[in-house]
Amino acid sequence: MTTLKVFIATVLLVALFACMTTSSASAAKPRRYQHDMHVLKQLLKEIIQEGEWNSEQVHEEEEAADNSFIPAADMTSMATSSSEFPCAVAATPFRSEKSIDEFIATVTTNPQQLLSEFGKFILTPSFPFSLKQALKILQAVAAAQPRVVRKHVTESLLKRLMDMKSNEAIGLIQSVSDRDWERFKLLELLVSNIVDLPTNREYVLMALFNDPIVKEKASLLLNEVKLHDCAMGAYNSLASGSRVLFVLERSDSMMYSKLTYSSSVSRYDFAKYHLIQMLKQLPATTLFNVVSYHEKIFTKFDQFVPATPQNIELVAKSPFPSSGTSSSSINLEESLKSALKLFTPALSQQMGNNTVYLLSCGPGNRGEFKDAEKLADSIREYAEMARAPVNTIAFTIGSEHFSVSNAEAYREMTSRNLNAIAYATGGFFRRN
Repeated sequence: MTTLKVFIATVLLVALFACMTTSSASAAKPRRYQHDMHVLKQLLKEIIQEGEWNSEQVHEEEEAADNSFIPAADMTSMATSSSEFPCAVAATPFRSEKSIDEFIATVTTNPQQLLSEFGKFILTPSFPFSLKQALKILQAVAAAQPRVVRKHVTESLLKRLMDMKSNEAIGLIQSVSDRDWERFKLLELLVSNIVDLPTNREYVLMALFNDPIVKEKASLLLNEVKLHDCAMGAYNSLASGSRVLFVLERSDSMMYSKLTYSSSVSRYDFAKYHLIQMLKQLPATTLFNVVSYHEKIFTKFDQFVPATPQNIELVAKSPFPSSGTSSSSINLEESLKSALKLFTPALSQQMGNNTVYLLSCGPGNRGEFKDAEKLADSIREYAEMARAPVNTIAFTIGSEHFSVSNAEAYREMTSRNLNAIAYATGGFFRRN
């Protein structure tokens, strides 16, 4: 199966799940829903079988199909949070349908022009896409663009789709196929989007597979599943011998803005807690370091150190020194560039992946560039020399501790800048 098919099938799978769950409350489903369900199922089956899509077969199946969707039994999710440090869902709206339609209207047969328009569109604004919106864009682009463009657009959209739980994936796969080998191919497509597999591997195997050969192959697949934290995202690339650098903002906004009005937990507490939980899941042979920044930059260790319990405990218990001032001035640009220099030329040539996680709650209001694209371009060169994608996480949850004329616009500016940095360096963007 080609890479393009993998990406498109993944989006179709998640979109199919969205269609089913959205309509599950209604016993009598409308004709339009039945048609969409069967079109998506047929597309998925034909992609798996690498055959041609027979639209007539779709309409024939509609007449006798059972459209009921029964999700698998509820399971305990792999939450890295405690009740004090919840993985709260940010009150972030999806993009407006108007903005989606306006972009689709610009779709052209000129690949360079489309890529230019798509680059601007995906960064403005920084709100995520709904599953329906992503599928709508893919359908518009697929009709007029070569494979390389479709692949780029699909990859970019997939990075901005929501995660699934094991019970959701099981129910979706069961609804598409009852054949073990086809179910394995579907699981192979979805496995990277399932967040709670580490605690539910055996349940997934029992629920989906009967054939011992296929079940063994699926077991090997699930044992390689990516690690995931509900605030930090996926971190499967941080394997043994890899190097990861955490760049943590320590501004007043990060230190004193609370998750809720009644909470004693700040954004900084929340970010640091999930950073520690993430470190605890890494192999001891993964190397890491932590940089904090405000007006000045502080590095926790003199060099990258193994993710041993002792080193992780040093990060958990020993607070970083403050800059000694109280100011909201943050030089995000220079702080991140300085941090990337820790990946020295010699270090960057060694085996293993280099990865950066930028944890911030502000747009960065000092430095040469404040425009999102110019800021991202200035950082791209440093990231390329370090061979390190920059994954950016916006901690905009809660209320600002200081007065801002338009808090939502401030959060949007933060997300836009961090999104641009991730996009330019090949990383991913998340917003808490």
